[in-house]
Amino acid sequence: MASVSLKRQFTRHSGFAFTLIGLLLIGILWATDFAARQDQAEQLLKQRALAVQVNFSAYLDRAEFEAKYLAQQVGKEGDLDSLFQLHDVLFFGGLDFFYVQLSDGQSMLDPRSRLYTRDALNVLSNKARLNYWMRLTSSEGSELLVFKKVLPVDDVGRSKGYLYGFISLDNNLALSSDLMSGADVDYMRLQDLTGKTLFEDTLPRLDDETVTIGHTSVLSLPALVDKFKVELKLIQPLSGSVSQWFLLACGAVVFGIALLYWSVQYYARRWMYRPLSSMPTMAQKSNVSFEEFEPLIAQMNRFQTQLKAGEQHLHLLLDSLQSAILFCDESARVTAINQEAKTIFPDYGVAKTIFDMAPLDFHQPIQSALKGDFGGRFELEAEHVNKIYEWLTYSFVNEYGFRGVMLVGRDITELRRLAWHIDNLHPNNALDRPRPEPEVLINEMSLLDRDYDEVDAVRPEYWLRAVHGLLSALSNQAEIATSEQTLGDLFIEQLETVGRIFHLSSGQLAEIELGMPLTAATRKARWSSDHKCLLQIALLLCLNGNMAGRRLMIDWQVSKLTISVQGASEPTPILAWLLEVLPKLVKGRVFYEGSGRITLLSTIEPIGADEDNSGLAYKVVAFIENDFYSAAKVKALLTGLNIELDVFGSFDEFFHSSRAQLVPYDGLLVGVGDQSKAEKGISRLITMCDEASDLPLLYVGDVKQEDPYPRLPHSHLFSYGMLRALQKVFTRPTINLVEGFKREQQWLLVGGSALVQAVWQTELRAQGVTARKEPDMERLEANLGFSPQTVVLLLDKHTAQGLMTLDLPETSVVVTVEDFLERPDFIKYFEVGAALPSADQVADLCRRFKT
Repeated sequence: MASVSLKRQFTRHSGFAFTLIGLLLIGILWATDFAARQDQAEQLLKQRALAVQVNFSAYLDRAEFEAKYLAQQVGKEGDLDSLFQLHDVLFFGGLDFFYVQLSDGQSMLDPRSRLYTRDALNVLSNKARLNYWMRLTSSEGSELLVFKKVLPVDDVGRSKGYLYGFISLDNNLALSSDLMSGADVDYMRLQDLTGKTLFEDTLPRLDDETVTIGHTSVLSLPALVDKFKVELKLIQPLSGSVSQWFLLACGAVVFGIALLYWSVQYYARRWMYRPLSSMPTMAQKSNVSFEEFEPLIAQMNRFQTQLKAGEQHLHLLLDSLQSAILFCDESARVTAINQEAKTIFPDYGVAKTIFDMAPLDFHQPIQSALKGDFGGRFELEAEHVNKIYEWLTYSFVNEYGFRGVMLVGRDITELRRLAWHIDNLHPNNALDRPRPEPEVLINEMSLLDRDYDEVDAVRPEYWLRAVHGLLSALSNQAEIATSEQTLGDLFIEQLETVGRIFHLSSGQLAEIELGMPLTAATRKARWSSDHKCLLQIALLLCLNGNMAGRRLMIDWQVSKLTISVQGASEPTPILAWLLEVLPKLVKGRVFYEGSGRITLLSTIEPIGADEDNSGLAYKVVAFIENDFYSAAKVKALLTGLNIELDVFGSFDEFFHSSRAQLVPYDGLLVGVGDQSKAEKGISRLITMCDEASDLPLLYVGDVKQEDPYPRLPHSHLFSYGMLRALQKVFTRPTINLVEGFKREQQWLLVGGSALVQAVWQTELRAQGVTARKEPDMERLEANLGFSPQTVVLLLDKHTAQGLMTLDLPETSVVVTVEDFLERPDFIKYFEVGAALPSADQVADLCRRFKT
């Protein structure tokens, strides 16, 4: 049933109502402001229309003044040329052109008239009225205003004629400029009363998308016979669309609505929600209650009474049982505990969680139950009450939706006592020794009843032999060893046992990747036959199916032995049965963690202190790789043991190295890769050492023939196996090659390029001479004393010149292949004739100087 918050609903609905009211008020304010602004705009445009009328009237007055002035000038001068000399009047007045009709029948025509119309002006002027402006339309459609003025009278008092002034309404920039600037509008259109457009002008900033306000009025002037309609438009800016008082009014409305909304929420919380939240305790804390809450309070009191009664029944039931029962929440805090459990855990009152008051064996099952595992089972001995309990874990979901744990401990002390008596009186009928059901054996045999595949690493008959050995060991009472043994030795012993059963080579067993810390492998204990079976089962899990990709992790923390198999296939029926029964015999359990990971746990206390291996840091070991394919693993193991390590690719590199002549090695590890090269190198090493049978020599890998020196099989390439092998090697004397080199002639190559030195080394080796490169001239003088006779072969004259200052022993023979003028007598010259020597030249050199 989904829960609904009244407070959230009231807040949401009331907020919607207040928002709607605020929007409605803002809308009313906007409508009022819009009407006021429209009225203001109408008044403004009326004023602008009046300004248009005034400017238009002023323009006509200026044109009328020009016409009167021209009429006077015509009456005085009487010719057209004199009129056009009046530039200030003609070009700055209001008339566009004029026409003069004299009384004697002659006329004067303004040349500018042809710019506006092709009609005869005498015909157009017939429609003009005296002293009034009248609208005319030419045959081309041009709109004109004409003004008729009488010329001055002559001497006899007769009029000389009439002057007609014309104003064009088409593209009249002067008129449009006066009207637009005077009215300060962005658009103007002049029409007659029938709607015909006479004049239209627009500012460039006005386009079709611009928001404007408009006004149309009738233009009526005293001097104008016709009436016109004028349409005005004015751009309305964005700031003008909303008035300032409207914004202030909206702010006041928003503030008022928000204040009112907050007041409603505050008083609703104070007078409604607070009493509702305190309703469960209102009846106990106060004698006054709200009438609306009384039915709910009565029902809640009834439920509380029933809940208390149920809790009392639960506690009575828990205390009446002879089992120890605990309840824990999702944080492992104890929420309920009965009397039997209180006797087992006396510190329950001060412990924050069950981990604080329970032994380590409790931790893993509780953690698994909190993750959702159901039906975990383990045994625990409570020494302070002298009882043994079998514990079961059950996972459940509490009232808050979180996972909790219930632990039920059953007292099996009497059962274990009876079983012990039966085991001692009748060992063959021991009750606690497991025996598989016939169905398990039948299912196991059905899996083995198939055609043998040569690709498989395990043959069925070998598998049956291993299963028979395990079942035989489990059927008898466990035998505890009388002497102490390290975990590493125990593992090596079981690994070799499994290898013999399955006829597996050391290389095949090495396919199982092993991880075992040295601190765990060196701890000792008195192991039982059940512990040996536990290790064999772990190895069988690795051998079940293809061994590639199997990883075996072994660790021993305090008293907790952990064996984890990663990448395991699904166990066979007999393996599944062994995984179920065997951990119980060693006070442990098994966990199936998914993705092929199976973890076995056992409880056993170590004996004695941890082994001190700090002395390994002072040991110096040489490792000759000799094409050994696991050389990288050997180097990593030696580095992990904090041993000073020198690595050589081959015996030739070892014998040619200056460090091998100066450093006494505590051990020499030889990788069994190219075995023929290893035998030759060891043979030479034996001839150079006095105590050849007692060399600190260790073969790393699988040696085929028998040899007096110790060996480290491929399957023992892990930290403890390396440690035990080195401890045997370190009991022997160190290897010191200085004395060995003193007994044989020493050849040194000095100078020259790397290519030249390599060619000389190759050619000398073909003659049976081992030549060593000496790149450091400073160490050359010290190295010359290691042999009764040393042949120093100088490969360039620059090196020979630098050698002249050294103090060389008399037993040294110095030979240069490049002659120079200042060569002393003790440096002999051997002519090569080319940059690289030939085989014959090298043979001749060896005959002359080799002893």
